Amino acid sequence: MKKIFIATIFCLIGILRVNASSDILYDAEEIHNVYIRKVSSDGTEKVKQGGFIRRKSDNSFVYCVEPFASLKNNYEYTSYTEDYPTHLGISEDTWNKISLIAYYGYQYENHQEDYWYYITQIMIWREIDKNAEFHFTAYLGGPNDPSIFASEIEEIETFVNNHLKLPELTLEDIRYGETKTFEDKNAVLNNYIIDDESAYITDSNLIISGSTLGTNTITLKRVSDNYASVPIVYVDTVGQNVLAVGNVPDIEMTINYNVIENKIKVIKVDEDNNLIPGVTIALYDESGALIDINTTNEQGEIIFNELKLGKYTLKELETLDNYVLDDTPYEIELLSELEEITIVNEYKKGSLEIIKVDPNNNPIPETEFTLINSEEEIAGTYVTNEEGKITVTDLKIGKYFLEETKSNPNYHLLDERIEFNITDNDEVIEITVTNELINVDIPDTLISYNTGIFILPNKKNKFGNI
Repeated sequence: MKKIFIATIFCLIGILRVNASSDILYDAEEIHNVYIRKVSSDGTEKVKQGGFIRRKSDNSFVYCVEPFASLKNNYEYTSYTEDYPTHLGISEDTWNKISLIAYYGYQYENHQEDYWYYITQIMIWREIDKNAEFHFTAYLGGPNDPSIFASEIEEIETFVNNHLKLPELTLEDIRYGETKTFEDKNAVLNNYIIDDESAYITDSNLIISGSTLGTNTITLKRVSDNYASVPIVYVDTVGQNVLAVGNVPDIEMTINYNVIENKIKVIKVDEDNNLIPGVTIALYDESGALIDINTTNEQGEIIFNELKLGKYTLKELETLDNYVLDDTPYEIELLSELEEITIVNEYKKGSLEIIKVDPNNNPIPETEFTLINSEEEIAGTYVTNEEGKITVTDLKIGKYFLEETKSNPNYHLLDERIEFNITDNDEVIEITVTNELINVDIPDTLISYNTGIFILPNKKNKFGNI
């Protein structure tokens, strides 16, 4: 969501007060090859060569602000350093404009040649008396020539207009830890300074780092410090009023921006996708520094809040007794408002080995066993191999019951339920089950054997082994 800056404030700051109460003014040297024509609102015309007006105290230049009044040469004028429009009898807007023209005119930056003084003077007159005409001519009494100093006038006007033009910035929310660049559409931002560790200015761009959550305020300041003091106006009820250039008021502009938090959401599940509460996980930043430790809630979730964008590592510290602690470090890069990661815990599991033998420790194949868990659910049905063995793997820890559900035809069925517990990961439970051989009674016959009773191995009759 885009947001325009909230507030813009103009302030007068750092204005210097000048104690001088008067000074003597005089017409000074003429300026080579600068000629002008003045025409008042009643049509009175005057042509002249441009020249300086100066004050005697330091020989500094001043500007005339009454184009059709005469200067009282070598006369002591009263000076003022405040309430300028009232003393000069002009509007606030006119004062603001002529003070800016004076500031950006003669002696500002590369405006050092003398002709810049009279360019500035003409521009001040044009603001003071809009019903009069002020022109440059190529020679004394020559025709008006608007091309003379046209580019210089345009340059000063650009400075003045840009001074009054504020930066236009369209701000957006900044993610915590994110750095964003905002372009000034008016291209005047390079005239401002900023005293804020979270932001800086490059050309016409404002670069802000989202280092503090919530609403933040930046103050942009345009400082005018080309001169040692504020302007001074010299006023007389009879003679021509004049202006000594000085620093114009600084401009302050405040902008608000919002830094929003980023989150990492961890979802902890088991192999059956059941949510696991009570798992403790630590979060580390890219340098390995611990940021936070938290525990999954009843929904198996942890939300790490107030995180900067960047790379993080998650590591499990504690889990429930029936799960294997997962010490795998999980790396995650936080690039947006919310990043989710699902981490699976494996059950602790063991194995069961059943060995089926007879009383003589001979293996018994073809014996069926049923495995029942603590919930009285059948976990599986298995049959012994030729070695009389059954191996069952991946059994979750817990209580189990083993029941022989079908015996080898030659052996009695074991009718006892065998209980056992798997209590640790990778535990192997061995259970040896012994079955008794079924004895078969053989009826008497007329056949007698001198050698006693014979047992014929691997021979069977309809009653079983003999």
